[in-house]
Amino acid sequence: MPNILDRYRKLIEVHLPQDIPEDGAEIYQMLRYCMGWSDQYGNLTNKTVGKLLRPSLCLFTCESVSSSVDKALPAAVTLELIHNFSLIHDEIQDFDEKRHHRPTLWTLWGIPRSLVAGDVLKIIAESSLERMLHIESAERSIKCLSLVTEACLEMIEGQYLDINFEGKIDISLDQYMKMISLKTGALIRCSVEIGANVGSSGNVEITNCFRRSGSYLGYLFQITDDILGVWGVEEETGKSVGSDVRRKKNSLPIVHAMTTSSESCRNAMRRLFAKQELLDTDVLEILDVLDHADSRRYCQDLAEVYAEKAIAAIVEANIDREKLTDYRDLCEYLTVRKF
Repeated sequence: MPNILDRYRKLIEVHLPQDIPEDGAEIYQMLRYCMGWSDQYGNLTNKTVGKLLRPSLCLFTCESVSSSVDKALPAAVTLELIHNFSLIHDEIQDFDEKRHHRPTLWTLWGIPRSLVAGDVLKIIAESSLERMLHIESAERSIKCLSLVTEACLEMIEGQYLDINFEGKIDISLDQYMKMISLKTGALIRCSVEIGANVGSSGNVEITNCFRRSGSYLGYLFQITDDILGVWGVEEETGKSVGSDVRRKKNSLPIVHAMTTSSESCRNAMRRLFAKQELLDTDVLEILDVLDHADSRRYCQDLAEVYAEKAIAAIVEANIDREKLTDYRDLCEYLTVRKF
């Protein structure tokens, strides 16, 4: 685990639960389950709560421009809660039945209740940001709220595009990259930008360097996610090999193969994606097309390109060598991660 994801974990885990009530209301029990703090019956668990990438990035960037992480804590908490709100809705829209090796919220409580729980979590997340007013000026607090609102809107726009792409097999690479820049990239970019903005007291030049790096990091994260969605190991990802293929998801490997393969291969993909449900043999046939198109190598190479771009943008911010090393380690981890 890279230093950035390890260094701030305990601090984040202490502050995350503060705004979710511990009373007996079922909706808050659902949220505690979603966050990984309890099982479906409300019993405390020691399950992992995920990578905590977004809040860790927020605290890291704040600290890397010579400021106390305490200044960015309210924003870091908000970002992680918003991320989990998006996961609740995303799981419903994609009919995902497992996350982190556990049943997803909607499979236990149903879709209507889970939608409401997601909405509640978003409101709680935004309320958490009000603590900024006790730490920062009203102007900077409003700026942080504006950045979160911008990122949320882009994230939801990206999710709409993702849904809109379903059933279509001729999505261009440009269309796909635009979608992931919104759906995944917006909140990651926001995490980096808020930390830099708070830590540098609004220094525009420094904040813009981090914003660019955060945008590249968003591409990197989703591209690697797409690789894992097709070729990831079930014991590590919690999903079967080819899970995105089985769901006929327009991930980057599929889009690349449809863009670069021969006409006969594209026709085969269209035929298979038109089926109501893919059989194991169908999944294997699609995986063969991806292998023939060398889509895995294309995606891996592209992830490495964005990792280098993310690092280059951070270099321009002139952070100290130790922090730059930590950031390089994070980019390398995100490029080759297994889950």
